Amino acid sequence: MWKILQVPCVPHMVSVNFPHVFVHLLFQMFSSTVDTPEGVATLWKACQEQHGLAISPNRFAVQTLKSLLCRMQYEDVVVAMERKCGWDTLLCADTHHYAVGLLAREMSRVSIPLCSRIVHYLLHLLSTQEPHWDLPALAFLVEILEYLDVSERGHNRLLQNLSRHLQSESRERRHLALRALLVLIHDPSMHNSQVQLLSILLFRTLVTVLVEKDKKVLKTHVRHSLVPLFFHCHDENQHVAE
Repeated sequence: MWKILQVPCVPHMVSVNFPHVFVHLLFQMFSSTVDTPEGVATLWKACQEQHGLAISPNRFAVQTLKSLLCRMQYEDVVVAMERKCGWDTLLCADTHHYAVGLLAREMSRVSIPLCSRIVHYLLHLLSTQEPHWDLPALAFLVEILEYLDVSERGHNRLLQNLSRHLQSESRERRHLALRALLVLIHDPSMHNSQVQLLSILLFRTLVTVLVEKDKKVLKTHVRHSLVPLFFHCHDENQHVAE
């Protein structure tokens, strides 16, 4: 990819597949930051000596992503990330998802359609596999969710993913999923069944995260909700019933 980006004219293939390349470069940064197997490290050292590459695989992925953005005429994103120390933040496993969120915000300022294409690809990845990179993917999604025009099918897929992350043991995943739900609740394109599911997810999250003293205050509201929730157990929408 690095060599392809060095040619005078960016191939059409790169432009068409930008979301895939973008996401996989971010994933490469994360995976090589978290763990670089000994065999890969040895191979990389040999490549580094032969081709004069960056000091580490994750830094080379950053360098390649910068080049990709510049070749696509998104230099403002590169500069903004540099100014806010975003590139360095991407190279730390504990802060990677924060930097991905920052990158999403900067990219949303230059091209909402491009961000939409990236999110649709992220949703595809999140629904077809269990990536270790789901936290950064959520961070990107949350930052631009309010700008997206998502189809009914896309909403259903998104709600299923968010429901799963609301039950995660990771506090960060639950926090990001809740942020996404709070954005969706204001989306006028949501259908009635989706609004029902969204409301139930929010209610379940509220009951789960409250500390003991706050649960006492909520107890009356919970009692009043039991009968409606019981009827929803037989809802024609399977996800609502579950």
